[in-house]
Amino acid sequence: MKQQAGLVSIQGWMRSLCLLFAGVCLVFPPVGESKVVYKWLQLVEGERDQRAGSHLAATALVRAIVDHDDECPTLYNDEGKKVAAMQERKRDESLKGFDEIKLCQAAFPATDNHVQSFNEVFFDKKQRQKAVTLPDLSHGVPMGSMVAYGCTGCRDGKAQPCTGKKQKWFFNKINRDAASRTKDGIPPLVVYMGDYRYSGEKDVNDSWTYATYKKGDKKQKALGWKEEVFEPIEDLMDHGMFVHQRGNHEGCYVKENTWMSSKNWRDRGEGWLYFFGQGTTNCARLAGKENDMLPPFAFDATVYGGTVKEPVVTKQKFRLAFLDTVRTGSFTVPP
Repeated sequence: MKQQAGLVSIQGWMRSLCLLFAGVCLVFPPVGESKVVYKWLQLVEGERDQRAGSHLAATALVRAIVDHDDECPTLYNDEGKKVAAMQERKRDESLKGFDEIKLCQAAFPATDNHVQSFNEVFFDKKQRQKAVTLPDLSHGVPMGSMVAYGCTGCRDGKAQPCTGKKQKWFFNKINRDAASRTKDGIPPLVVYMGDYRYSGEKDVNDSWTYATYKKGDKKQKALGWKEEVFEPIEDLMDHGMFVHQRGNHEGCYVKENTWMSSKNWRDRGEGWLYFFGQGTTNCARLAGKENDMLPPFAFDATVYGGTVKEPVVTKQKFRLAFLDTVRTGSFTVPP
């Protein structure tokens, strides 16, 4: 077969280099620009805010997954001015199976100028990729609506197939519905209460995408973080404010938990710590052999009405508290 190569001109936001061999065309983003695979806005515990009365503040984290060979993006406002340079979140050497991706983040404390009103930030200067909306944290967390769920993993077997026409897993549909119902209002607070991954029950190590394992004489596939978490929640990640909590399926090794330490169990704890945690991504450093606990946190919220462009701040305020929900072994909580 005769080989041919051709260079296609720039169209839209992409530079396309087509290698015409057996009908294959490889597409690349513009030079110097990182293509964001997934992105989200995550709320974590912040410093106490002394303005307009002391309240427990949140910090807004913008996180983005890019290809491993790409640089972390720079964030820009709608005028093309630089807002922040995202930094890579390093993972521990103990976490294997994620070599094809890189996780980047930028943090915005409640006193940062960019979170004194709702503002879009873009991952490229010319706004070719979807933006993330930074929340108005000047009055605490803005609450227009809330979405809460947990135990969302898929068994991916005969009882619950996750793909194809016969699938019995509706998590992606739930997220699309929630996204469509809230897209015109204040960004919803999405509380993900754990049990993201059921693939850990299979005899296969954690991974970003599908992993192959043997069951008897047959090779089978287990879902990765991409298929079991990020693909289903992508629509809601486009504009929601996420709080991520662990369930026992994201726990680390616990000495007295015989279920999680069974010979067939492959925990997903370090994957969760990497994507949604703030400190170490190493389970051994977090949990040791006796316990597995992240500290509780809280932040104050104010009820908002209206839209992002025309928000209405009410006088209704309340406090949200979050507890780590991983089952622990023998451990005494300090006073």
